[in-house]
Amino acid sequence: MGVRTGGVEQGGEVLMRIRRLELAGIGPFAAAYTIDFDALTAGGLFLLDGPTGSGKSTIIDAITWGLYGAVAGGRDSTDDRMRSTHAAPAAQSYVDLVFSVEAGTFRVRRTPQWTKPGNKNPTNATGKLWRLSEGAVESGRLEAGEVLETKAAGTSIEVARLIGLNREQFVQTIVLPQGKFADFLRLRSSERTALLEQIFDTGIYRRVAEELSRRANEGASEVASARQAWLMSAAACVTALDLESERAGELSRAADGAATPEEAQTVAAELDRLLARCRADAARAEAARDSARSTAAKAARRAQEAADLNERLARRSSLLGRQALLAGRSEEIGRLREELALHEAAGPLLPYLDACEKAERRVDCARTRLADLGEEPSSVDAASLAATAGRVDDLAALCGRLDELLHVEEGVAVQQEEQRERRTRLEALDRAIAAAEEAQAELPARRMELERRLADAHTLASTVEARRLELTHRQGLRDQAAERTRLRAVRETAREKAAEAAAAFQSARQARERTASAWLASTAAILASQLAEAEPCPVCGSRDHPSPAPAAGIRATKGEVDAADLAASRARDALDAAQRDLASVEARLEEVSRDLGGLSEEDAVERLEQATAALTEAERAHEAAASLTGELSDLDDRIEEEGERRRRDIQARASLETEIRTASLAIDASRERIAPELAGHASIADRRGSLAAALAQARKRLEAGRELLVAQSGLAERDGERAAALEASRFTAAEDVRAALMAPEDAHRARSAVESHERELRDVARDLAAPGIADLTGEEEPHADELAAAAGEAESAAAAADRQATLLADRVERSRTALDAARARARTWQEARRAAGPALRLANLANAGSESVTRIPLATFVVQQRFEQIVDRANERLADISLGRYRLERTDERERGSREAKTGLGLLVVDRDGEASGSARRSTRSLSGGETFYVSLSLALALADVVRAENGGIAIDTLLIDEGFGSLDDDTLSLVMSTLTGLARNGRSVGLVSHVSEMKKLIAEQINVRPLPGGSSRLDVRC
Repeated sequence: MGVRTGGVEQGGEVLMRIRRLELAGIGPFAAAYTIDFDALTAGGLFLLDGPTGSGKSTIIDAITWGLYGAVAGGRDSTDDRMRSTHAAPAAQSYVDLVFSVEAGTFRVRRTPQWTKPGNKNPTNATGKLWRLSEGAVESGRLEAGEVLETKAAGTSIEVARLIGLNREQFVQTIVLPQGKFADFLRLRSSERTALLEQIFDTGIYRRVAEELSRRANEGASEVASARQAWLMSAAACVTALDLESERAGELSRAADGAATPEEAQTVAAELDRLLARCRADAARAEAARDSARSTAAKAARRAQEAADLNERLARRSSLLGRQALLAGRSEEIGRLREELALHEAAGPLLPYLDACEKAERRVDCARTRLADLGEEPSSVDAASLAATAGRVDDLAALCGRLDELLHVEEGVAVQQEEQRERRTRLEALDRAIAAAEEAQAELPARRMELERRLADAHTLASTVEARRLELTHRQGLRDQAAERTRLRAVRETAREKAAEAAAAFQSARQARERTASAWLASTAAILASQLAEAEPCPVCGSRDHPSPAPAAGIRATKGEVDAADLAASRARDALDAAQRDLASVEARLEEVSRDLGGLSEEDAVERLEQATAALTEAERAHEAAASLTGELSDLDDRIEEEGERRRRDIQARASLETEIRTASLAIDASRERIAPELAGHASIADRRGSLAAALAQARKRLEAGRELLVAQSGLAERDGERAAALEASRFTAAEDVRAALMAPEDAHRARSAVESHERELRDVARDLAAPGIADLTGEEEPHADELAAAAGEAESAAAAADRQATLLADRVERSRTALDAARARARTWQEARRAAGPALRLANLANAGSESVTRIPLATFVVQQRFEQIVDRANERLADISLGRYRLERTDERERGSREAKTGLGLLVVDRDGEASGSARRSTRSLSGGETFYVSLSLALALADVVRAENGGIAIDTLLIDEGFGSLDDDTLSLVMSTLTGLARNGRSVGLVSHVSEMKKLIAEQINVRPLPGGSSRLDVRC
């Protein structure tokens, strides 16, 4: 079944096809069922058959819900019914649909919202979309596809894009569910326009009209923007000219009134004249500014000359005062020069004085050091130093010999420590050997105990399988006992329902008998109520009715009798159903009780618990056997390890005893070598320490003596050098030299003062002899203040003239710029009007504007042509089915009671037998149920024919009809089936949903839906 949008080629056309439907836990279908539509639609015509309420419409809902996530019924249906109430609580419901379009073959799978057992919150609905290869479909490998979408909402959007129809359009043209078949016939004109635009893909014409409107709006906006820009430029020019308010207002009003660029030129000409007048004013202001600037420059020069003279006179006065001040300091500067001369003469002698003092300090230090060492400084000479040097050498040689023996002594200490460690290890080995021997004596008895426990565990573990089988058997008994308890409760409920149904049936039967009796008793009154004056009585034929039965004698009507019969029949059916349910429960209860024998539910539970405990015990024994086997293996390994460890410890003890004996001999030999050199000391280290202290003391005395002799020799040399330097200088003693010396900072200050005084004297003399100062007498009068005031006044006048000239020049420039902009924007305005003209005219025509003759939008006009073809084609089939009575007619008028604007897609039905005088035109809503069905069918088939003839758009090659056949009489049904059979022979596919028995004889390919006990249904496909 399919819609032409692309995909699988068939008969030269590309169709959208439903290939396969699988559903489970949906509506009344608790089990999983699969429909192969490729095989089912091979003959073109197939039937969905089944009793009312069995679930035929659920298949249509499943197809629509699988594609769009919503059922076919629309607002009056709910998606809640997708989850079957007959499915197992833990079973998942789903719809799995495979379909083909131009883009390829696709699979969509959806699950409805449901609440899993044990959960409080429901699981949300899901949706998933795959792309499949044709090979995967043919081989049944539906999982081997590319996932395109994993969200429910996204899947609905993508499917609508692939098919080219939304859900509402799908159920209006392809799948026609109960209550929706006549929707296309009864759609409002605007809704029918939208649907046909989608089907015929005429949206391009609407988009063309919208694009023309958009361009027209843009053009109009550009024209308005261009005029507004010109207005702003004109206003800017008026503002720049700084006109009087009255004149500025006149120009602004003239600009606002300019509706075209031509009218704007008049305003521009007046602005040009005012600009020329402004230029003349600016030229006069510029000449006045030049004159004022010249006058100000002359006054400024005279003021500057007077200021310069005033400054030179002040400079001369300052220099003469400084010269007198410097002359007053000449005596002080002479004294500083003499002190600096003595300081500079004493400087070269200072190193000789410092050297003598330093040599004297060295001699004093050497004498102090000798005294500290216990040596008399006066006794030190070359001979005593030689004796001290010899003692130092003897002590050093003895220390060297003792150093060698010190190493031997230290080695003895290390060997003794090692010997103690060996004896400690020997004791530890003795303890380990004893412990190993004790452990070896205990382990065999422990091994025997483990072997016994392992044998017991193996015996118990061998019963696991038998105990598991026993547990399974007792679980079955427990479940059967619980089922028996549940069935007993269900039986009681069924008995109550059967009793209630029997009582209800008895009551309904009695009510029916009472109503029938009352109706029979009311026959006379009923006949009397039907008598008319001068009309014959249907019983006696008399036209006189002297004593008719009163109307109050009517106790029941024929309708009430029929209603009572129907109620009694339904009560009988309910009683039969309740009795069947009770019999079914009792049969099942008898079967379960027979299997259980006399076993109670408590006994079954107790036996199950015993079997569970026995199995647990055996399984634990199996686990214990594995653990004991490991322990026994570990114990054997330990016995072997303990024996090996004892052998290693005995060997190590023998080796250690040999090491102890060898080390004792080495220690004794070292002690014999050290003993002769102790010389009364406890150890070689003690004697070596005493000798080291004596050696250090002797070396210090030798160094201090040598230092004293060297210092005394240096002092004699420095004294000779100091005496020679004093003799060659202007000083007689060292004290005079130190007295002449100045502190560095004092010398620096004195030298700076002398140099500064000499420099300032030179600078003052130079400045007084400079040009501009030397020729002054001091009697000159400059008058600087008066000339400066005159120059300021002239500068102010020049600045005022400059501001005025600049203001006018700026006004001219701003006005010129604004006027140029206004002229340019007037040209832009003219171009915008010329460019927007065609778009404005085309948009007016395409959108039914004032220039349109038909006053019909372009998109609606195109759809009208298609709709007229549909109506013409529908009338061809309608003439056959209605035997020429009915014909459809398109109308431009809105339907009665409708407020929508006319779109030319209204429909009327023409009834050639409607009036005695001829045909009658009336609303499609006035048709009866059967008439509505076959008129709607003709219209739907015509829609498919017209679309089929188009090269583009959506081709409707399949209809699935879910109502209407029961409303047709035999002759009309025959005509309709003849039409549908002709479509099938021409390669079209039509699916019919009906319980009319005659149709089962006419259609071979069928989907049979049959109800099951308990309310669920099963599905069989017959191809």
